[in-house]
Amino acid sequence: MVRNKQLQHRDYNPSAVAEKGQLFGLPFSYDNARHIVIPIPWDATSSFKTGSSANVDAIIHASAQIDLGHPFLGDYWEAGIAIMNSDPYIKEQNHSASPLAAQVFSNLESGKPAPEFEMQELNRISQNVHDRIQAQCMKVLNDGKTLCVLGGEHSVTAGAFSAAAGHYLAKNPTATIGLLVIDAHMDLRHHYAGMTHSHASVMRRILDTQPSISNCTQVGIRDFCEEELTYANSHPDRIHIHTDYDIFRVLDSGQSWALYCQTIVSQLPDAIYLSIDIDGLEPSLCPNTGTPVPGGLSYNHVMTLLHTLDNANKTIIGTDLVEVVTADVSGNCINANVASRLLYTILGLQRLQRTHV
Repeated sequence: MVRNKQLQHRDYNPSAVAEKGQLFGLPFSYDNARHIVIPIPWDATSSFKTGSSANVDAIIHASAQIDLGHPFLGDYWEAGIAIMNSDPYIKEQNHSASPLAAQVFSNLESGKPAPEFEMQELNRISQNVHDRIQAQCMKVLNDGKTLCVLGGEHSVTAGAFSAAAGHYLAKNPTATIGLLVIDAHMDLRHHYAGMTHSHASVMRRILDTQPSISNCTQVGIRDFCEEELTYANSHPDRIHIHTDYDIFRVLDSGQSWALYCQTIVSQLPDAIYLSIDIDGLEPSLCPNTGTPVPGGLSYNHVMTLLHTLDNANKTIIGTDLVEVVTADVSGNCINANVASRLLYTILGLQRLQRTHV
């Protein structure tokens, strides 16, 4: 059966067995897909457990068993979804940078100063990767497609956000942008272990370098240091933190999660960048992630929040999903299963973009 104009060259039955090796089993390529996923194989600054740089095959494999119906997004997949190949340059840089970061962490954990050469080289490579991510994302946006980055560690958000914000502001120069983050961690350190592009400082770096951000709203936070809390408290008009414990207390008092989600979304401006660190969810949903933390959002908590965001008619300028560590390439682990379903949803949030994006 012919599903749309883009598929006229072949019949496609969305109810049939999915084709393996294709994201969600869909027969699209970059040229005829509206929604593009960019995998970023970078996790060199991960401070506890690495592995998020090597998740793409498992996620693609797991995605093939997802049925394409969606509870609130409809058949948006018909506009086309495709995933790009992982950039070999970033893979090479990750291979070069990982032992440098390991040496830095080893020194600091044993009470020694960070090795100067390794630190300088690590920061240089990280900057190159940031620039590479930004360029890749900008090309996707300039080609008229929607953007979703699949990390990798959370530091990849900086390059993706820079591209999305730059592209949007070029057409809407007076606009402000909101950053909605689901995460267990604030990531508001000025730097972490001397790393200027660390996964643990990515939100601070974005806020310090992107004056267009009027609002950074973080949901599910339950692990932070004194420096991060001080920084957040010193910017009450720009940073809104919804800790996991705050959420628990509100729900325990009898307020519905749906109503709380309306409060969260009402704090955001019209244009939104969405970043989901999978460790914002309960550890049972992402047991292999790099820095799991007890507590967290259920899958339905996240879906309800995203549904509320969708109903609010916000303009989603870009999205990412990060810190997914899969057990193996079989795709049978819960991490790949949950990640592929989150990926499918956040791609769909951009299906009705306004013409001025």
